[in-house]
Amino acid sequence: MMEKPSKVATLIGEWFAVGLVKRAIFNLKLPMKQRLSALNSALGGIRKLLDEEDINYRMMAKPLYHDRE
Repeated sequence: MMEKPSKVATLIGEWFAVGLVKRAIFNLKLPMKQRLSALNSALGGIRKLLDEEDINYRMMAKPLYHDRE
């Protein structure tokens, strides 16, 4: 799905919260400027939701380097 990082993070968090998924791999297409800020915001939103739902989780992030064009 091609959506803003915040939208993808919200969907992933909601899917975990309601039990639709137990594991997920997803890609966040971050803006060239403020990449770290966008990443922290997206992953922070997922963490907050999972913590509120008292869901035990392990989250990892890895940069994928490729030609953006």
